[in-house]
Amino acid sequence: MKQKIFKLTLLNTIFFAFILIFTSSVRAELIVVTTIKPLHSLISNVMNGVGEPSLIIEGSTSPHSFTLKPSHAKLLEEADIIFWIGEGIETFMEKPLESIVKDAKVISFMQMDSINKLTFREKNIFESHDEDSDEDHEDHEGHEDHDDHDDHDNHEDHDHHQS
Repeated sequence: MKQKIFKLTLLNTIFFAFILIFTSSVRAELIVVTTIKPLHSLISNVMNGVGEPSLIIEGSTSPHSFTLKPSHAKLLEEADIIFWIGEGIETFMEKPLESIVKDAKVISFMQMDSINKLTFREKNIFESHDEDSDEDHEDHEGHEDHDDHDDHDNHEDHDHHQS
């Protein structure tokens, strides 16, 4: 249900952005920019048949250590719509959005009310395996023979696999 509400909100946002852009000026193509791969995939599916959004962070580059190149700045400057996660998450975008972006509609997923946001974790919720007590492994009794692999008696005929 939440995913359906999210998609409807996203579709509404894109629809109204299209109307806003097309009523302000006539253009041959809508220039849409996304910051990270998950957003790019989502927006690409929504834009299917209309156009292809540009992606700023390609490959396996981390958004935490990313710095914009002049080509990225040009994308932002020419964009009609920019999709990003939001402040505090994609810090590399905060200043460019203030200084480079002209008339683009900027959509921050962190500011969408229809998206259920999880709180940030201060501590790893998974305990290390070394901290487990012997009591935590009582349900593993009867598995002591995992290393016993003598059940290969009927595999003598493997010689025919050799060349």
